[in-house]
Formats: sequence, structure tokens, C-alpha cells
Amino acid sequence: MSITTENSTEYANQIADPVVKQAPSVLSGRVRVAKFTHTQTDAGDAGSLTNLIRLPAGNIRILQIRISHTDHGSSRTLDLGYAANVDVNGDAVIADPNAFADGIDVNNTTDIDQHVDSTIVTRDGLIVTAQINDGTFQANATLNGIIQYVLD
Repeated sequence: MSITTENSTEYANQIADPVVKQAPSVLSGRVRVAKFTHTQTDAGDAGSLTNLIRLPAGNIRILQIRISHTDHGSSRTLDLGYAANVDVNGDAVIADPNAFADGIDVNNTTDIDQHVDSTIVTRDGLIVTAQINDGTFQANATLNGIIQYVLD
């Protein structure tokens, strides 16, 4: 074995002749922020869902989701995902409630810093969701945070 030097796909595109143009979600895109605040009005059973925010239509690259939350109770977990939507071709995309995170422990008050790096293309926008599992979604429990994303 020997020492190697290799190029990422993106760097190889930059030094290609001719240069291969990168999408804004890959190079030189602007990171945008979507803020959400939620206080659960009524207690809900395990599997209760909260629509956090709708991101704009287009080619969305979700980079990170940060959440501050109250103690949701013993054994509670949180999934982060999205609601059903329509892709740019007009085809239905089924909901995926744990597309971005599955089973985050929320049984004490902590901050969640979830790295995502997921690209989704939608015609009408993307509703980001949070789902509490393994116990009730208690009344007055909170989920507050931001989503960092790039939009082409």
C-alpha cells in the first residue's frame, strides 16, 4: 500500500476541462434558515405529528435541523421527516416521518443538532414534520428550532 492523493467528485468537476458547473446546492449556494415554534395544545397519543414548517418549492438541500425542546417524558423519542408531497414531474411522493432522523431521545430537556444533508425536489414545497413516539405527546410540550437549507 502507498500514500494516495485523490479528488472528490466536486473538486474533479472544478478542475475538469471544460469545467463542470456545480449546482448551487453543491457550491456557492446561500444557506437559508427557516424558524419554527410549537407548543402542543392538547396531549396526543404516540405517533402524534406536528407540521413544523413548509420549505419553498424547488431543489431543496436540507443541511441541518436544530431543535430546543422541553422534557417530553420517559422513553419518548422524536422522528423528523416530511409530509406527502408532489415532485417536479407531478408524481406523488409518500410521507416519510423519519426521513431525517429516527428515534431521537427526548425524555429530558436537551438541544438536538441533527445533521441531515438530504436533497429533495418538490413542486409545491416540503412540509417538515416531527413525530413523538413511544408515549404521549404531552400538552404544553415544546419543539422550537431552525432548519438550515440551500434552495436552487
